[in-house]
Amino acid sequence: MIQVYINQQLRQDVAIVTGGSLEESSAHATSSAVSIQVPVESDDIKECDYLQLFDNGENVFSGIILKKSQQTFDRPLNWRIYDLEMAGNSDLVSTVFVDLAFPAGSSIQQILFGNHSTQSWYRASSPEFPGIFEERIARENISLGTVDDFSSFILSDPAYLWGRYVSDVLNDMADIASAWWEITPDRVFNMRFSSNRDIHPVPLDENSEVFNLSVSKDTLTYYSACRVVGGTGTSRTLNVTVESDAQAHTVTSIWREDEATLTSQSPLRSAVSISQLEDGHAPSDPTMLGTIQVGYKGLHDDDPNYQALMTSGGNSIELKDGYQFLPLSDTNRITVQGVVFEIDVYARIVDPGLTKQIAAQRGGSGIIEYTMEDDSIQDFGTAVETAQTFLANHAQPVAEISFSCFYRVPVGKLVTVNLPYYGIFGNYQVTKLVATTVLDRDDQSVLQYDITLSNETYRDPYKELWYTPTTTTFALDSGQAAEDGLYIDNKINVKSYITAYASEITTWSLIQTRAASWETFEDIYPSWQMLQSSSNPYPWSAIQQRFSSWKIFEGIVISWAWLEQIQLEWYYLGNYLTAYGKKQILNYLSGENPAVSTDLWGDILVADANGGTEKFSPEDVSMTNNGGTATYVLLPSDAMYQIGKIIVPEGNVENGSPILSADVDIDHRSDNPRGQFSLTIAVRTTIE
Repeated sequence: MIQVYINQQLRQDVAIVTGGSLEESSAHATSSAVSIQVPVESDDIKECDYLQLFDNGENVFSGIILKKSQQTFDRPLNWRIYDLEMAGNSDLVSTVFVDLAFPAGSSIQQILFGNHSTQSWYRASSPEFPGIFEERIARENISLGTVDDFSSFILSDPAYLWGRYVSDVLNDMADIASAWWEITPDRVFNMRFSSNRDIHPVPLDENSEVFNLSVSKDTLTYYSACRVVGGTGTSRTLNVTVESDAQAHTVTSIWREDEATLTSQSPLRSAVSISQLEDGHAPSDPTMLGTIQVGYKGLHDDDPNYQALMTSGGNSIELKDGYQFLPLSDTNRITVQGVVFEIDVYARIVDPGLTKQIAAQRGGSGIIEYTMEDDSIQDFGTAVETAQTFLANHAQPVAEISFSCFYRVPVGKLVTVNLPYYGIFGNYQVTKLVATTVLDRDDQSVLQYDITLSNETYRDPYKELWYTPTTTTFALDSGQAAEDGLYIDNKINVKSYITAYASEITTWSLIQTRAASWETFEDIYPSWQMLQSSSNPYPWSAIQQRFSSWKIFEGIVISWAWLEQIQLEWYYLGNYLTAYGKKQILNYLSGENPAVSTDLWGDILVADANGGTEKFSPEDVSMTNNGGTATYVLLPSDAMYQIGKIIVPEGNVENGSPILSADVDIDHRSDNPRGQFSLTIAVRTTIE
């Protein structure tokens, strides 16, 4: 039975007229129209009223009446029938601007809920600021439901969200974190990782009470490569040798236009100085300086410390009056030092595994490419991150299953599908739900639910292809090339093996102090029995045969815990590089960062369940050609709690943004049933 609530009051006098439909989708788009019948004497339906529909006690739709149109009705005029157009609860945040700013280093958690000293994710190095939920979402009478911990997703640059809708920002953050969000019919806000979707208790199989079942598969939004064309960024800092003319057409070409002007192929952002050598020495002519300092027009015109001037974004460097450039020859050279060009930010990501699969199926190169244009992307790392996110969501053919039934399955739920006849198995996401009023056998209005399941987020490939390749415009003239565009694999694989041992151990630094040689070592520890509990100790002769020196011994056996091998308690393996860490490394590889200030084998932070952290330095570091292992020793009095995270912060300082973050579950509490114990944590990180 359908019940109608207006402004949260049950209206038994209002009836649903057959024929309306209510639509929801995972794209948070609603297109809802329903017709209601109201007695003339109690007609108080108004625009902006809040309407709720309950089906057998379940709230199936809530929204605002945007428009009502009255139907023609024959006598007697006892009723009015209205066609209502409504917006769902998600639309409550699609018309509200964020109008807030967030500093660099803010996490998605802080953007949502602010940075306040009472919160576990509080960052003391940033000022306190409000979040989107408290300032923009809660004020729409929306309560907080379940939100996962998104504190490992860090904002690399300040975000000034003026004039951006709340729903758009939520969509962006969900894409970055591989998450989903919703505002339920009960006005509850949830945001969860995509892996945290509930499975609906009713499966879809040959025994299901459904009808109008159909299955389709397509490759309309199936891509194996993504090209991101961003805005204007900056190149790495270069020293450029000046050419004698404009014949060279590379991005970094600079040539001598005349005796007082250098011209650049690409716009110049900055330059430090210009050096001139005449036959390997400073020029003898006093008007031709050996070192020329470069300043900016309008700022250093009258400053004698600068002998040449440029404009940021311009293509020339001009000498002040009284100076001239050296004529170029085989023995004369001019070099612009510390020059930074303005370049088009461009990246192209190819999934090699998927291209091989496509090529094997249909022949050809296997490249199906999508182009994204976004002028707001101004560095290479962000361009690559954007392309990777796109491919992660769209590097697969799309399967869609649609059916009708008389029970509601909410958008975002997973449905277990077992349809051998159609060749469809597994869990599929509900991406679209349309509720239509129909008549049952007793001429009563009931809701029929038309449900769409898919392995892809909602899109309508025929009305508007959700991701339609755009056209990249260009000019066949002296425009700059995409100098920082790279073809790279869509993975940066930084694997971390984390092992933790509980034991009473001796550190390498102490043992090497006590035992300066093998002979001394053997005198102190006459057998393996002293190091481990074993009925068959490993003989020293075999040890000395295998390890001829301390260096070899320490390189293979990275900690005493590895020697003892008596209480290996915890083991973790994964790619724990954060999105922020990946971006920093990408920027470094593209030359935009002069150095990555983080040592993956340096100081780490150990975090408890409340977000508190302690810093520990490695007792021992063993490096290989593609990585290394750092060993950290925690005494019984150190970190006496349930360790929930191991973090490598930027700069290896406590307030640094996480470069690498691993969720662990290591029990080092003082009341552990085994008693207090020393803890050795070995973190082995390899870069592939």
